Amino acid sequence: MDELKTKQQLLFELAQARQRIAELEDLETERLQVLHVLHLQNRAMESTGNGIVIVDANQSDHPVIYCNPAFSRITGYSIVDVMGENCRFLQGPDTDPAVVDQIRQAIRQQTDCQVVIKNYRKDGTPFWNELTISPVRDRQGDVTHFVGIQNDITHRKQTEEQLRANEERFRQVINSISDHIYVTKVSKDRVHTNLYLSPHAQTLTGYPLTVLEADWNFWPSQIVHPDDRARAADQAKRLADGINSETEYRITRADGQVIWVRDSGRVTQKGEATLVYGVVSDITERKRAEKMQRQTQKMEAIGKLAGGVAHDFNNLLTVIYGQCELLLGDDYTQHNALREEIKEIKVASEKAMLLTQQLLTFSRQRPPQSQILNLNQVIDQFKKMLQRLVGENIDFVDNLAPDLRSIKADPSQIEQVLMNLVINARDAMPKGGALTITTANIQSANGATNHEARKLEAYVQLTVSDTGIGIDKETQARMFEPFYTTKAVGKGTGLGLSTVYGIVQQNHGQIKVLSQLGQGTTFEILLPVINESAAISTNSLTTPSNLTGDETILLVEDEANVRAITRKFLRKRGYNVIEAANVQDALEISRQAKSIDLLITDMIMPDMNGYELVNHLSRWQPDLKVLFISGYPDDILDQHDILIEGIPLLEKPFSSETLARKVRDVLD
Repeated sequence: MDELKTKQQLLFELAQARQRIAELEDLETERLQVLHVLHLQNRAMESTGNGIVIVDANQSDHPVIYCNPAFSRITGYSIVDVMGENCRFLQGPDTDPAVVDQIRQAIRQQTDCQVVIKNYRKDGTPFWNELTISPVRDRQGDVTHFVGIQNDITHRKQTEEQLRANEERFRQVINSISDHIYVTKVSKDRVHTNLYLSPHAQTLTGYPLTVLEADWNFWPSQIVHPDDRARAADQAKRLADGINSETEYRITRADGQVIWVRDSGRVTQKGEATLVYGVVSDITERKRAEKMQRQTQKMEAIGKLAGGVAHDFNNLLTVIYGQCELLLGDDYTQHNALREEIKEIKVASEKAMLLTQQLLTFSRQRPPQSQILNLNQVIDQFKKMLQRLVGENIDFVDNLAPDLRSIKADPSQIEQVLMNLVINARDAMPKGGALTITTANIQSANGATNHEARKLEAYVQLTVSDTGIGIDKETQARMFEPFYTTKAVGKGTGLGLSTVYGIVQQNHGQIKVLSQLGQGTTFEILLPVINESAAISTNSLTTPSNLTGDETILLVEDEANVRAITRKFLRKRGYNVIEAANVQDALEISRQAKSIDLLITDMIMPDMNGYELVNHLSRWQPDLKVLFISGYPDDILDQHDILIEGIPLLEKPFSSETLARKVRDVLD
């Protein structure tokens, strides 16, 4: 029995031993597995590109107990350098204290933390560290360590900084451009969305940028001028269809001002959507300049036509007026019943002469008889005439500046300006009102006032204002055109304001009209001031008392009627007149004539102009005295400005006395 018990005991112990061995084998296997995992984790930590550092959470200064090679590579610190040290050695002058406090707070609270912080390497160079810190807990949940994982994102931060710098430069460039730049997304179903509007959109339109950004439709429905919305809509449709497009239209600013813009759009496809990149430019000044250029070209064309017509009229009027003078001076007509009819013809021809003068003034082909004058004196001398023009139901007021500076102009032209403006003002006040003429000295820096800048810095301003019915915008746009009138048939020629315009331009001045319907009209004219001490009056020629003579005059005129009446005028005054119908005759006569005291020649003839004739004749008679006659001298003056110096000129049509005075001026 005892032996059996002993065997059983041995078997039990053997079983226990075997079980223990199995348990030990399991433990060894588990140990080996744990060791394998630990070795794997260690190799992973050693191999990772991220820096890893572990600190002891149970020591007050949280010293480093481990760092991997990547940490040393990133920071330059070896494990010997950092072991037992606090990680604050990575901080430097530009490390953000707020981020450091965030890390400290996470450690105190034993929580995870992820930050981006600027750290410093051992050599002092900075780097950007994307740092993640996590607590390590034991089986009881107590924090024993903190592990920090570093990711060097310096290159990424530099790229981001470069992108931000580029974006800022781009924004500055965009902001420096006066044009409005926009980017619009157009979806497949044609829904438009604003992706970007430059700040100049607000400058251009006067509307807040937030209002413009909120709704793409605000631009076409509220800003685009109603008359141009169809054009803008066509532009939007082409862009939505993927077609680059450019157009011009008007927009209405928030303050009510209407301006012209050019809208240029370029498209790119992004998936099913269309991106529109556009530029809106203010072209108001360009449009205004183009309009002025067209107006100038039109005025020049009409002016040339008017000048040509006036020239032909002048030849006819020279004959008509001259014949009337001769008939009225003839003994036969002194008591003839036809005398009154002849007088009426003469009066009619005088009116026609005034009309041709207006045409020539407008076309700038009538040479001004300029002299130094005071505008106040011209107004004072002409005031009674102006008062008779306006009538008794209109209050005539003048406000003339004392010590008004002098200008250089033709007094008769200034009178024409005053008369035309006063007549216009009178006609604008059929029920009466007030008419005010004002003069002033205008001083302007760099030659500029509210008007366009000119070479001279000082001006005399003439203002004619009325309290009449005013002028609408459409009429203002055309009022200086020749033959344009709003008056009834027979009440106006349409040359009044065009004549004013021509005179002002001829005197290097400026004219501006200010008017609104029902609020009257004001014309402002600026004329450049002249330095009296440096100016030479053009009216310095003396007038001889004896208008007769016996000198020999060569008269060259291709118009037979004009030549005949001029010959009669001269012979009646006692002169010996030799006629030539063309240049060739004149050259032949000059070769044969013993002496010619004066050459009177037309400026424009078929085969040679008057200046060229003078050049030929001066070869045989260098001291030959010359008097030019013409109906449109400025065309030739512009082409031969060197040749005209010192050569007197007589305008057609002319009277017998005017011709006689001019002849004696030249001969004496």
